[in-house]
Amino acid sequence: MIALNDIDKTAVIAEIKRQHRKFNPTELAEKAATLNKELSKYTVTQIGLSMEDM
Repeated sequence: MIALNDIDKTAVIAEIKRQHRKFNPTELAEKAATLNKELSKYTVTQIGLSMEDM
């Protein structure tokens, strides 16, 4: 999931998994790297979310 805030120029890239232990920050970084050009004007934060965060 990608959330953009145009006012603050921030972006949050989140990967959502049912079990937190399956979250891999390296994989998320690789996926996010494909968006570098489109998100170059934003400060990007990457997070992992799970059912525990609901």
